[in-house]
Amino acid sequence: MDISELKLRAWDKLENKMVDVAMVDIFGGFVIDGEEFKERRYVELMRYTGIKDRNDKEIFEGDVLRDERGKIYTIKWGVSSVGFIAIANETHSNVYSLYHLAPKTEVIGNTYERPNVLAKEDE
Repeated sequence: MDISELKLRAWDKLENKMVDVAMVDIFGGFVIDGEEFKERRYVELMRYTGIKDRNDKEIFEGDVLRDERGKIYTIKWGVSSVGFIAIANETHSNVYSLYHLAPKTEVIGNTYERPNVLAKEDE
């Protein structure tokens, strides 16, 4: 991923909605939706992984993916792997390479807007 693909989005905890991050303030806040400033404590920041799903949709941290068999995965930053990983939700212990998994999956939501999707493998 080159710097032109560096993208951020955030979950606005006060308004319960996903917002685009236009700018990060060095004092710990964010400009969202192009004009409104929010303090860090009011947003949950998510980075673009630089990878797209089988439908060419961008995959961000916090996204929920489904493969062709209906298996559900959550995207997270893997500290020990120093990269983005896909965690299978049936056990929360199976970790997969997002790079290899992405072409076989599709984004079906994220952990903020659709938290119930994590419990449903056949949705």
